[in-house]
Amino acid sequence: GTDFPANSAEATIKATLVAALKAGYRTFDMAAKYEKAVPAQLAAACHELKIDRQELTLVYKVAPEADRTRVSATLERFATDFGSYPDVLVLHELGDERSNAATLGVFADAVRAGRSKAIGLSNVTALDLPGLAEQVAALGAPLACVQNRCTPYAPDREVRDWCAQHSLAYQAYGIQGRAMQGACVEAQGHGDPRGFLSTREDLRLRALAEQSGIPVSTLVLGWMEQRGVSAVAFSTDAEHMTSNRGAATKLRLSQELMRELDRMFGPVSAEARQGLGGSPALQALYTSSDDPTVWATLDLLTGRTAARPTAAQEKVRALLETASAGLPEAADKQNLCLRLMRYVANFQAYAAQERREHPELQPQHWSELLGPALASIQDAIAQPGVRDRFLYWAKQSCLGAEPYREVNDVAAGIIEPRRLPHDGETLTLSVQGHRCYDHGVEVTFWNDAYEPVQPTRELVCTATRSGDSKKVRIEHCDAREVRYTGLPG
Repeated sequence: GTDFPANSAEATIKATLVAALKAGYRTFDMAAKYEKAVPAQLAAACHELKIDRQELTLVYKVAPEADRTRVSATLERFATDFGSYPDVLVLHELGDERSNAATLGVFADAVRAGRSKAIGLSNVTALDLPGLAEQVAALGAPLACVQNRCTPYAPDREVRDWCAQHSLAYQAYGIQGRAMQGACVEAQGHGDPRGFLSTREDLRLRALAEQSGIPVSTLVLGWMEQRGVSAVAFSTDAEHMTSNRGAATKLRLSQELMRELDRMFGPVSAEARQGLGGSPALQALYTSSDDPTVWATLDLLTGRTAARPTAAQEKVRALLETASAGLPEAADKQNLCLRLMRYVANFQAYAAQERREHPELQPQHWSELLGPALASIQDAIAQPGVRDRFLYWAKQSCLGAEPYREVNDVAAGIIEPRRLPHDGETLTLSVQGHRCYDHGVEVTFWNDAYEPVQPTRELVCTATRSGDSKKVRIEHCDAREVRYTGLPG
């Protein structure tokens, strides 16, 4: 992969590509959306190492565009920078029918003219594939590959199965998850939260890596490759490049390790369901999904499998039992499980970023944040209306952006607390939508139905400190209820 950070220096891009070529890489995945200097720097790297063009396979993704001349200009610019057309031209995503048809038409023209060899598709579903494959076939060009996001938590099985049945190569990007790149940043965070969990932060994988002596990322790459998935991996570190290539081309995991990884990320077994235990409401929450990562997330938050669950975990378990009982439909229970998974993904993202930027800070692993976080939840449960607000939260779609800022604020407060208002301090807070942000405080306003409401004027309120230094009560507001999320509690 060549998804270099924006505005990377050309010297850095070339040095990275030289290191990749020296490590043995000969297939390069590029895109018009990525760093524009990549084709020229790849050509320079090949020239320096005297690597012939015929040794390379170049995959180039282009976004759909209704104007055929613009698509042609994009391909010509690549050819000018690199010296020839890419081998495989990939529709980067789906647009409207007109844009898809125009872009695929330009691709097919390049293939028929002998400038490129085949067409590929990216970010497509199993429902999209049959029609798109027919469209490409009608253009007289071969369809070679599909490239989608695929992780152990979001394995994209339907598309992978379709590709296997139709002899198409399946290429996976984002295979290790996205925690290090801010899984829950609002601009990126929409979608199934399973796509944003990080393998490197997975406690189960860490334990297996320690037991086997194989790093987590290598385990995942090797397992995926042996299951027919070609990983698109990006790294600027020469050692990581060599390790990734070794995992893809040389490593053969033992049958025992393959079975354990299949079990870890395969559907929950009937035996596990029979031995679940716990209250009927909690059982119903677990059995609403056969995703083992959902079960692992619930175990982590409730302490179900712990020898001695903490008091906070017991409180969270009771809260989830109440929520499960209040969500009669299995789909609503599944949605709640995914919202909880997004909660974990937020902690992974924040802790990984902090560890990278401030290695001297403790704790060293995201799971260590859960203790204080669950304790804050335990305290909050005692407050009036919390259960009702939790039920409101539980019913919102797991695909939305609403939870990101809230959970990140909680995590930020655990590691680096903000200044709290003084006892009796009067705060004038600037309203933005149904929230206000000022003085390190975030307040959400709710009506009697626990729906967000928008205040009609500037809010003036009084902060009252409790005995616990991590608690502030906001009073005298022009709203039925408020929730203060600047710090836990």
